[in-house]
Amino acid sequence: MTNQTNYQIQTNELLVDFHAQMLEKLYLKNIRSCNFKYQIEKSRKPKENIVALHDKFIFYGSKIATSFVIIDVDYETMGLESYTNKVIALLDGVVPSWILRTDKGYHIGFILDKPVYFNNSQDKEKLQNIKEILTSLLNADPNGSIRTTGFWRNPLMYSAKLNTELFNLEQLNTITQKRYLKICKEIYQERKKETPPQRVTHTININKEGFELGNRNNFLFRKVVGLLYNGKITNAQVYDTLNTINAGELEENEIEKISKSIQKYNIQAKIKEKREYTRGEYSQTLWDNHIHNYSEDNKIVYSRQEIAQRVSTSKILANTCQKLLDGYILNYKNREKFTNANLVKNTKVSKSTIQRFRNKRKLEESIKAVAFRYYIQSFNNLLISVKADDTLPKIPLNIINKCLKNILYLYRGGEKVFKFGYEMFQGRGKVVIERV
Repeated sequence: MTNQTNYQIQTNELLVDFHAQMLEKLYLKNIRSCNFKYQIEKSRKPKENIVALHDKFIFYGSKIATSFVIIDVDYETMGLESYTNKVIALLDGVVPSWILRTDKGYHIGFILDKPVYFNNSQDKEKLQNIKEILTSLLNADPNGSIRTTGFWRNPLMYSAKLNTELFNLEQLNTITQKRYLKICKEIYQERKKETPPQRVTHTININKEGFELGNRNNFLFRKVVGLLYNGKITNAQVYDTLNTINAGELEENEIEKISKSIQKYNIQAKIKEKREYTRGEYSQTLWDNHIHNYSEDNKIVYSRQEIAQRVSTSKILANTCQKLLDGYILNYKNREKFTNANLVKNTKVSKSTIQRFRNKRKLEESIKAVAFRYYIQSFNNLLISVKADDTLPKIPLNIINKCLKNILYLYRGGEKVFKFGYEMFQGRGKVVIERV
C-alpha cells in the first residue's frame, strides 16, 4: 500500500497502466456501462470491458465479488488539488487509487489487490466496515457509498488524480479503523479540556473483551445493565460508569443516550420478590410429554423455547389467513383486479407475504373461493338465513390447517415429532399441538 503524499504526474504511460489495471480488476469480460445518468436503469446489455472503459459510467463488481471500494461525496465545491490534499490528510497519508470530480462533488476509489468474494462472510464484513468508516471520515453520501457494487463514474473519462498502487483488504481495514479511532480520541480530548467528565468514585474491575468497533454501544448497555442489576452500582452511578468504560471512544452524546436508556428501566426498583412458578399452557404440554432441553457437547441444541416459536408462527399464519380473506372480500366489493398492489392495499399485508401464499403455499384459490361466497352473501341476504354473528367473515379451519401442515417440531432427545393445527374453542381460535 502506498504512503506517498502526492499523486504521480499524469502521463500517457500512467493512463495506459491504469487502463490495464482497470481491465484486470474488473475481471469480467463484459460489463454494463453508459454515458448519462438517465441511461443507467436502461443499461441492461453488457459490453466488452475494453469498450465499456470508454464510457463515463461503469458497473463495478458483480453478484459474486468486487475489487473496488468507492465512496461518493456530494456538495463539495473545493477544487481538485485542494480537495486531494484534504483527503490525503483525512486518511493520514493514504493515497486513494483515484479522486475524480463529479457534477456536485467527488468519487474516491480504492482498487484491491484481490477480489472480495461475498460468500466469504469475514471479508465481506471487513469491506462493509471499511466503507462505513470511510463514509464517516470523508463526510460522504451514505446511499452512494455504503453499497458494495453498482454504477459509479469511470476515472479514465474525467478530470482525476490517479494512483496505480493496489490496496490490501486487511491493511486497509486496519488503517481506516486506526484513523477513525484517532480522530474520535482527538475530538474527545478537545471536549475533555472544555468540560472534564465526572469520574466514578469507586473502582470496578471490568473485562472489556468485546468492546470493539460495531459492538461498543451494545457492550456498554449490557455491561452496565448487568452491574446495575447485580447491585455493583446505583442508578446515580450509571453515567459515570459508562464514561469510565468508554474511555473516550464513543462521543459524549452516545453515552448520554445509553445512560437514559438504562435509567428509564429503573432496574433496581423492578427486582421483585420470588413468586410461585406456574407453567404456561404450551410449556405444560411439553412438560407432560417429557420434553426438556436437549444438549450436545454441553451446548443446548433444542429447547422448549423452540416449540413456543412455532406456536407463535402458527398464530401469525392464522391471523394472516384472516387478513387475506378480509382483503379479498374487499377486492370483490371494489371490483378491482387481483394485482399485488390492490391486494397489499386491501389486506394490509406485504407484497412478499401475498406472493408466498400465492406461489409457495398455493392457498390463493381456496381463499378466493371463500371470499367470493361471503361477497355474494353480503348483497343477497334474502337467499341466506343466518344469525347476525355468523355474517362476519371467518377463514375456514381447513385453510388454516393446510397452511400449518408443514410446521413440525422434531425433538431429537426422544425422537418425537409434533405437528400444529388450529381449532375453535369457545368461539376463539386456538393453536393445538399434536404428537405424530
